[in-house]
Amino acid sequence: MLFRSAGLVAQENNLGDLFILDDGFQHRRLFRNVDLVTIDPLEWMAGEKLFPYGRWREPQEALGRADAAIVQSSKTGLAALPIPTFEIETVFDGIYKGSELIRPESLKNRAVTAFAGIAKPNRFFQAVESFGIALQNRVPFLDHHTYSTRELESIGGEFQITTEKDAVKLERRGNNFLHLQISAHLPEIDRLLELIQRRIGETSKDRKSTRLNSSHVSESRMPSS
Repeated sequence: MLFRSAGLVAQENNLGDLFILDDGFQHRRLFRNVDLVTIDPLEWMAGEKLFPYGRWREPQEALGRADAAIVQSSKTGLAALPIPTFEIETVFDGIYKGSELIRPESLKNRAVTAFAGIAKPNRFFQAVESFGIALQNRVPFLDHHTYSTRELESIGGEFQITTEKDAVKLERRGNNFLHLQISAHLPEIDRLLELIQRRIGETSKDRKSTRLNSSHVSESRMPSS
């Protein structure tokens, strides 16, 4: 019901009629025009381990319901999938303090702690170290973690680096953290946008009357974190 309530508020306040949902793939009762699923090749090839014994909510065959797969760039590669596939590359833009770019050299031989409240914190730590920064300490938290004042005060280090996601959550806490800024590069973005626009047109014709007269694009991960 949360998706529907948010959509109604947006529509009633003229905030738009195109809704992009995170983790909407498993929301079977919600109508979507387009389903995009992101895939980590390493986890995909490691095999299914369904919840509660693993992180997979559905078996791999469920991918057939999606309109396209967004596959993370990997040296490992991935066997052909039954739906259109697009490769996406993660780009590490740099270490920032607010909007100011921080030179990695200025952090060498300093006591630097990295902390993150995301699903895969080790990837974040490795990304920070790829700039030549030697971390004194790594502090992982659970995904979507809400930080207490005591936790923030106990992180330690002369400099603290966190994710962009966590930095946004901490903006109003008065803490002066650095963050790693990343971006995504999708070489075939024009082809993907064409697919999305085509599917919205096709599904809108098939569904002329809906209680929510809007378009929905969902993005989910397999496995889900």
